[in-house]
Amino acid sequence: EPPAASGRVAVLAVPLAQPELPQARYALSDNAVVQPSSLSDSDLAHGAVITLDADLAGAMVASYNRPVTVRNLRLAIPGMVQPFRSSPVRALLEARVDGQWAKVADLPVTAVVGTHAFAPVTAREFRLRIERNPDIVQPTEMDGAPGATAVDIFAISELTSVEVADFRLGADHR
Repeated sequence: EPPAASGRVAVLAVPLAQPELPQARYALSDNAVVQPSSLSDSDLAHGAVITLDADLAGAMVASYNRPVTVRNLRLAIPGMVQPFRSSPVRALLEARVDGQWAKVADLPVTAVVGTHAFAPVTAREFRLRIERNPDIVQPTEMDGAPGATAVDIFAISELTSVEVADFRLGADHR
C-alpha cells in the first residue's frame, strides 16, 4: 500500500534580507576613473582595461563613502586562458584594513564568469590586484619531434594590459 499522509502541512521560508552595497567609485593605478556600468552590465566584450607594468602587475580600486562588509565577488577577465595553458596572470582581492592592504582571496582567472565567496571583510577600499602567475605551466604537448619547428598557434602576444569585463562586490551570503 502506498504511503499516505493526512493533516495540514506547511512549508515556511524566510528570505534573508541582504542590504545592497552603495555604489563604489572605481579607479585604476593611474587614478583614471572607471565607469561602474562597464563592470556590471551584461556585455563581457568590454570593461575596464588595467595597464600592466613590466612585471605584469596592475590594479583597480573600488572605494566606498563608508565602510561596507563584502562577502563575495563576481569576476570575469576574458582572453587570459588559452587551450593547453594556464593563465599568465593571477588575480587577488585585497582590502585596506588599518591603512594596509590585506589579502582577502586568491581569485582564479578562468575563461568564464565566476562568483567567489569568502569570509566577510569590512573596509572602505577594496583592490583587485593582477600579477604574474608564479605557477604558470608551459605547454609540452605541442613541442613536436626533435628537430621539428614548433608553431605555437595559441600564443598570447606580450601582455601590456588585461580587460576586466565584470567586477561586482557583494554583501550577500553565497
